[in-house]
Amino acid sequence: MEKSTDISKEEVKTKEKHMSVDYKVKNIKKNIQRILQEAGVYTGMLTYQVEITAGDLLLYRKIRAEALDPNTPVYLIEISREGFERKNINPIFSAMTNASNSVTKDFEKLTMNIKDDKKKAVASNALTALMDKFNNPEYND
Repeated sequence: MEKSTDISKEEVKTKEKHMSVDYKVKNIKKNIQRILQEAGVYTGMLTYQVEITAGDLLLYRKIRAEALDPNTPVYLIEISREGFERKNINPIFSAMTNASNSVTKDFEKLTMNIKDDKKKAVASNALTALMDKFNNPEYND
């Protein structure tokens, strides 16, 4: 019986962890939608793009937190078959760059279907505001 209790506790922890991630994605989605609505460029057709952007942004933040942790080494030392040391840049930094590029493209996609110049200007301002808000180090979700 003790074993089933341990599984139950583990399932609860896993569920809480996923709810936390879902909550964070939902909160980011709401913020993106609000910013786009304030700029007058949000439509229901952007719903899935907003969700993708929110997920990508959360992943970027997770990778960034690990990459910028003071204990994360810049270089990893590998030993070759011949026994020589080889220094390689930690791949977490490439992952952070890739995630950052993905998020930037996601933000751009949120305004790509706008056709007239006035809306493009509004969308450009919305994109700038959105990126400024999420690049703010004080913004935590």
